[in-house]
Amino acid sequence: DSTTHVLNSSVFRWDPGAAGFVEHQRIPTVGAWGLAAFELAGEHYLVIASYFDGRTRELDSVVMRWDVEADAFVLHQTLPTHGAMDVEALAFPGMASVLLAFSGNRGGQGNGGIGGHGNMSLCQIFRWHGGRFQEFQSIETSGGYDAEAFTVDDGRLTLLALVHEAATDVFSMQTEAFASASSAAFTLLQRLDVPHARDAEHFALDGTDYLGLAVFRDSKSYGAPSRIFSFDPAAKRFEEAQ
Repeated sequence: DSTTHVLNSSVFRWDPGAAGFVEHQRIPTVGAWGLAAFELAGEHYLVIASYFDGRTRELDSVVMRWDVEADAFVLHQTLPTHGAMDVEALAFPGMASVLLAFSGNRGGQGNGGIGGHGNMSLCQIFRWHGGRFQEFQSIETSGGYDAEAFTVDDGRLTLLALVHEAATDVFSMQTEAFASASSAAFTLLQRLDVPHARDAEHFALDGTDYLGLAVFRDSKSYGAPSRIFSFDPAAKRFEEAQ
């Protein structure tokens, strides 16, 4: 909609009779830019990242919880975020914990406009504790676009890849330390020198973990190749695979 940032986000459900998806619920949202879903202890949640309302990027993103009696998502919690372009959710069911990572991009608020170098932004990380999310850590980026969280080393190590304008930074933390509400924090494991990427996806194949980066452009053209990196568990580093 070109006239307002206050719009409904729609939830669709599969209808076997129609052999297709039908609209089930409309959720009022402000500047919605990204969605993530997770399940914990039999409860289903939907997280909505709020980017810009036409005036400010200092907006609340929202956590919705599925209410069986209402047959709909209801508000569970609001989280103060800063230009959230993406949200990533990673649940640790055996540890009753969840990680949320919001990729902040301040856009024109500062140097260089959206994606400009010097556009200092924050990735805000929240941790589930006592039935609510609490802010856990903030990491500076040059204007975030995407976050991808996953575990390696049989779940013992959690990796968080932050895609921003200058590069993609991979942070690591022991999974048990994150889930146990300790004071530990994510630390930089590796910088992948791939500027202008916009999205990252993790996948595993034949026992190897991979990270794919969708690249928007390079310094000369928009015909830039995307990249795939494989994770070396012994060296604890990504190596370019393709």
